[in-house]
Amino acid sequence: MGMDIADTISCLAAAGKPLAVHGFLDDDTSTHGSKVGDHPVLGGLADAARYPDCLFVNGIGTSGSRHLKPTLITKTGVPHDRWMTVVHPRAFVSPSAKVGRGTVLLANVSVCADAVLGDHVMVLPNSVISHDTVVEDYSTIASGVCVSGRCIVRRGAYLGSNSSIRENTVIGAGALVAMAAVVTRDVAPGITVLGSPARPFEASA
Repeated sequence: MGMDIADTISCLAAAGKPLAVHGFLDDDTSTHGSKVGDHPVLGGLADAARYPDCLFVNGIGTSGSRHLKPTLITKTGVPHDRWMTVVHPRAFVSPSAKVGRGTVLLANVSVCADAVLGDHVMVLPNSVISHDTVVEDYSTIASGVCVSGRCIVRRGAYLGSNSSIRENTVIGAGALVAMAAVVTRDVAPGITVLGSPARPFEASA
């Protein structure tokens, strides 16, 4: 995810924005001193304090690590106003939509009229957030997702690639919608749903 964000920042710089990627922070000490693409790994999350002139972006967006977002953001000690909202030049955001701090919208994302995205939301390429939908803090919308109008995606939910959410549907906090699932009714907090129509996942005995 970090490389996609770095690429987006490079695209913004090419479009005239005064931006550059200084490097990455990672608590995996084996990465320190190495590079991710062309960008150095500068240290761990607590080292954010060494860069008082930088803005920050949280690149966590996988289904397995999504629950760590709030904890890791707190660990950095970075104040709210230094989290950068990143919008790819090829993303569309309606003038009436609202997008929070630290949120990332990658290429070809559409955020439609009166939609509201909270803080530290990750929206991957080619996804659509339709009119009047609310996506709460720390949620992840993977590639190719269609969230129809007047939906609510609660805090920390994860919508897998190419899933579709019917209008007026609520996705509960921390829920996971599997890849290509078609959600036609509300999803309870913390559960995993899959299939078409989507239904709760039941592990085999």
